[in-house]
Amino acid sequence: MELRHFRYFISVGEEQHFGRAAARLRVAQPALSRQIQDLEREMGFLLFDRLPRGVRLNEAGKLFLTDARRILQDVEEAKRRAERIALGKAGTLRIGIAMALSWHGMVVASFREFRRRQPDIRSKLSYPTDWMPGSPPPSHRGTRIWHIGSSRRTEFYLQCPKVIP
Repeated sequence: MELRHFRYFISVGEEQHFGRAAARLRVAQPALSRQIQDLEREMGFLLFDRLPRGVRLNEAGKLFLTDARRILQDVEEAKRRAERIALGKAGTLRIGIAMALSWHGMVVASFREFRRRQPDIRSKLSYPTDWMPGSPPPSHRGTRIWHIGSSRRTEFYLQCPKVIP
């Protein structure tokens, strides 16, 4: 069973007519009829009562229509969630910060603003021990370091993957 079977079934179920459903889907009516027949064959039972002028969902078809809509909504939502992660709009941001700087006003304000702008991204703080505040962090394979600002006698650096989606 493929997602197009769900889309085709929903359209025929809502239109109650193969011709109108085919026009809505921009597919040929005979191809749509074959796809619905294939779906019914795969399921092992009919979903529609065939009428002289159109079709009508039978009881099994009515139940399946509700489930098919939910399944397509779930698939679209899964796609949106995965896309947000792929685009860097959701997920986890791991932040290494020197303990002495963790309560610096600029740091706290930056975290607060980041959370406001990116509510779907969780942040995870760690306190690395292999570098000193005010100097760039040690470079790790596949990362890039940017100097992002300074405040009084403190320098701020950002280390990110070289390739950011």
